[in-house]
Amino acid sequence: MNTIAFDPILQEKVRKAKERISENMHILANEPSLAYYRLQENIRKSLPSVIDKRLEAEKFHRDLQGSIYDLEYSIGELNVMRGTQETFKNILELSKTALFLKQQIKYLESKKIKKNNLFDYKRFSVNIALDLPDIQDTLKETASKVESIMTNNSRHSTMY
Repeated sequence: MNTIAFDPILQEKVRKAKERISENMHILANEPSLAYYRLQENIRKSLPSVIDKRLEAEKFHRDLQGSIYDLEYSIGELNVMRGTQETFKNILELSKTALFLKQQIKYLESKKIKKNNLFDYKRFSVNIALDLPDIQDTLKETASKVESIMTNNSRHSTMY
């Protein structure tokens, strides 16, 4: 029989090479499942916060849509108001005209009253001139009564 001599160094190198090949085969065989496991673990941890952010973004979107609607409505109303500017100018002009006309009427009425008072005074003075001899004593008596009342009133008012 032939005897084969075993070299211990060679046997150790072969054993290490065999272990490395086996380990690499094991890693290659299990690598996809390990990657899927890591992905699943990452998704499980981050998904709730992603969902919360998505719901928050949807709420902001609804609020933004409502604000946009309100803004468009306000712009439309401002455009309508811009069209009423001419109407308000007309109202202002008509108010100024009405105020001016009222002042004119008031002035004419005051002038008319003064004219009527002057006319009455003239009429009265003409009558006094004609009736003067008849009422002269009565006028003197009335004047003295008025003077006495005035002096009495002035004394009473200084007392208080």
